[in-house]
Amino acid sequence: MPNLYGVANPNPLPIGANTIGGVDVNIVAGVETNFINITVPPAVSKGIYYPFAFVCVSFVCGGTPPSFINWGLRVNNGADVSAQNTRNQILVANANLVLPLFLFGYGTLITDPFGTYNFQVSANCGGQNFTVSNVGTAAVLGWQRAPDQ
Repeated sequence: MPNLYGVANPNPLPIGANTIGGVDVNIVAGVETNFINITVPPAVSKGIYYPFAFVCVSFVCGGTPPSFINWGLRVNNGADVSAQNTRNQILVANANLVLPLFLFGYGTLITDPFGTYNFQVSANCGGQNFTVSNVGTAAVLGWQRAPDQ
């Protein structure tokens, strides 16, 4: 049902998360690996929502750094709904880095607002492995309701 202009529909509350199991996660070159996995609060009503994740990721490169790192946001282990790349110039040997990520997915029609939805934040790299550190990695994930529904 359309929303009356000026009458706000609330957004569901976001949720905070750290790495899976609260431990460092090794990202193997060529394998997209989830390092955050959490069930987000349900949508408040049927409609179109945008999945999002604000992530501060702390990671360590080895003696030979990866040639690239791609970050992604998934819903229920599906395909990436949002992706971001890391500038290759910052990937240097033995680097300890902290990187902010903003992952905002495309509109998703939620027909069952009480369904269970799991969000995953993942990484994929080329050449060499790297490690996402539990210490310093945190995220806020949730749904953003589309306007005027």
